[in-house]
Amino acid sequence: MIKDFKVAKHFKKHRLLDHSRRVGRYKNPLFAQRADQILKLRKVKKRIIIVAVIVAVCALFYFFIIGPYFYISKVSVEGINTIKGQELQKLVEEFLNTRRYLVLPNQNILFMDTGRLRREIGENYVLDDLKIKRKLPNELILQIQERASDSILSIGGNYYYLDSRGIILRRLSEAEIYPGLSAGPFSGDLPEFKNIIDERTLPLIYVLTPGDVQIGQQFMNFECYDKILGSQYILTMNTPYTIKYFKINDLNVRWFKLVTVDGWEIHLDLDKNLQTQIVKVYTFIKEEKLNPSDYQYFNARYEDKIYYK
Repeated sequence: MIKDFKVAKHFKKHRLLDHSRRVGRYKNPLFAQRADQILKLRKVKKRIIIVAVIVAVCALFYFFIIGPYFYISKVSVEGINTIKGQELQKLVEEFLNTRRYLVLPNQNILFMDTGRLRREIGENYVLDDLKIKRKLPNELILQIQERASDSILSIGGNYYYLDSRGIILRRLSEAEIYPGLSAGPFSGDLPEFKNIIDERTLPLIYVLTPGDVQIGQQFMNFECYDKILGSQYILTMNTPYTIKYFKINDLNVRWFKLVTVDGWEIHLDLDKNLQTQIVKVYTFIKEEKLNPSDYQYFNARYEDKIYYK
């Protein structure tokens, strides 16, 4: 008789399963106790790992964000000439006291918002170039290339540097306008505006009517601005007179006043040839043998006449 081992094995397996269902599996208490201990140890180990990770995260958060190690303690400014370093440093310090996304301190060199700092500097100064560099662990370096100033604008009691196209570069501080003085803008006489860096006097344009101007704005039409500044050269080349400053009523007028060092004025039309008008005034003064210092102004804006007072 041939025995079917597969059938016998299958039958034995089902008998064991049926027995375990009726009687129940035997559990060794020693093995069960050991398994419980291993399970407890695993839970404890897991909790220790979680606590260690939390502690490590908190330590890293404190070290990189809250801790003072990466806080900016030194701000270096390179390349400034007319800009006052103390004013720029104050602006940067005010920025460093703010937060990025209301959480990250801008004083932290790793997370500071350089784009916002660049914008805030741009609201106060027009520069040809600005580079912001971080030197770990706590030094901020500003590399600045200033734009050259060609004149000074006085409007609404404030004074601004202008470039060669009439763009407002920055506002002058009181210390720059009145070094060592506490007087008002025109108490007694106009102050002497001098660029201390290159020892040359900058022409001053005084606007009588207050107006709203902004840093980076072209304060008036470039053609008019260029003619006003150019009139200083024309006057020097064609007459013995010297300009002290320019005066205009408001930013939209088409005429202006040349104020000489002796205090009398020449009124000129921007839409007409400036040299012709200036020479006409000088010729009239010579022919009439007048002392211009005895008069308030000479108006050359009309074709065939000179009005004076």
